[in-house]
Amino acid sequence: MTGSVHLLRTAYKIDDMRHLSDVQSSHRLQKRDGRDVVAMSTRRTPTRANELMDGGSVYWIIKNKIACRQEIIDIETVEVDADSKRCFFYLDPTIYVVAPRAKRAVQGWRYLEGWDRPKDLGVYNDAGDDIPDEIEKELRETGLL
Repeated sequence: MTGSVHLLRTAYKIDDMRHLSDVQSSHRLQKRDGRDVVAMSTRRTPTRANELMDGGSVYWIIKNKIACRQEIIDIETVEVDADSKRCFFYLDPTIYVVAPRAKRAVQGWRYLEGWDRPKDLGVYNDAGDDIPDEIEKELRETGLL
């Protein structure tokens, strides 16, 4: 996945990974192939959609830091009516915690090259994997993160 292109998205009004997981639980569905996915829709299809489909992930910005990611399973553009289309992203429901990196919220499509992506720290579970800011700062200062 190091050579892949990834997408940065702001998790709007999301407090932490637990909140992201809770919100996404209402967006889960099963694709025709039987695979469970999380659906996310936007108005426009990203210009680099084909590259994103080649092993890309959505990296979520939560509270001004890149906090986690989800693998992109599929991207589909659907005609809603004669005048409009929607782009649907189908994400793997598994949330991967990544080494936190400061990042301001973004609008539109912002891409992250594979060589620049944060390191995976493991799979998120809702047993409290969010690192409090104070502890994260101490871990960074001591070189443990």
